[in-house]
Amino acid sequence: MRTIAYLLSLLVVAFIIVTQAKMNHRAVALFVVVAALMTIPLYFGTRDRTKEPSAAEKFLANFWVWLRRGVSLIVGLPMVLAGFYFLVWPDASLENHPWFAKIGTIAIGIFVLYVGVVGQGGDRYAFRDDIELHKENKRRYKWWF
Repeated sequence: MRTIAYLLSLLVVAFIIVTQAKMNHRAVALFVVVAALMTIPLYFGTRDRTKEPSAAEKFLANFWVWLRRGVSLIVGLPMVLAGFYFLVWPDASLENHPWFAKIGTIAIGIFVLYVGVVGQGGDRYAFRDDIELHKENKRRYKWWF
């Protein structure tokens, strides 16, 4: 099922790029980058976790974790900071928005940071699964972080 979901989402991205960018060289390059990034989780889903990881798998794991952490910092940290800013200084531009929207922004930002640092395991509703998978990945790929 996961393979079908990835392929369908890649098809949607391809459709959007083709219809919006009129298939110039930039659109093709963008599609290749997006396709490569979308296939990394699919690649890790097919690995036999009982065997020692190959050099390519270790490289991709390191690339993926740093990319994920970078994106989460770029997205999550501003959300947390903006939420605290609008919560502490009520005369800011969001003064007419309810308090739960401000706290919701903080909560979503913290979740984005959490997923960026730890990752997400197979069970989407259990945080313990995420931490165990991260510990296993640290042992498997010999991460120090």
